[in-house]
Amino acid sequence: MRGPGVAGDGEVEGLAAAAAEAMGHAAEALSALLGLSVRPGAPQVTRLLAASAARALQKAPVVETALYFSVAGDPEGALLVFFPPGRARALASRLTGQPEAGAGIPGDREGSALKEAGNILASAYLSAASRFAGVALKPSIPHLAPDWGRAAAEGVLRDLLPTAGTVLVAEVSFGDGRLVQGRVVWLPGTRTRGSLKRGDGD
Repeated sequence: MRGPGVAGDGEVEGLAAAAAEAMGHAAEALSALLGLSVRPGAPQVTRLLAASAARALQKAPVVETALYFSVAGDPEGALLVFFPPGRARALASRLTGQPEAGAGIPGDREGSALKEAGNILASAYLSAASRFAGVALKPSIPHLAPDWGRAAAEGVLRDLLPTAGTVLVAEVSFGDGRLVQGRVVWLPGTRTRGSLKRGDGD
């Protein structure tokens, strides 16, 4: 998701550095889980009006399935994991050792496997971001939206975004070049604004 408002201030630069560090550790965790070489992309950070962010996330291109989390700490916020068409099913097949399911809502086993992988990714991501910035960030339990467009249209973003003001959006892709493909969208400070520069102890 790209849009206007790509900023170059210290807050945005700090968030980009934190997101790069966090996704690096999350990719390592996924690599260990899957037995594949998952690599992170470069972070992109934008500052958007809350309404613009909601529209961009609702209409995010080539997104079929999503996992989403509320984030507790300072700054509070949200974390989303987007998968393009077919990639969540391929990941579930890898995790369960079962043949890839056809199109449609994942079964209980596939859904549980995706949530488990999402929890590992989110925990590794936020733990690394916490160490980087010297703050404490923790994910909620994972929520699965097999049809992201429908979930967003039905209002899931109302619980993840403010209704006014601006929102920082940090987006990082990940993948192994073959099976695994997705991107993490971090929305820090959607309820409170905290500092995400590198902690003094680093």
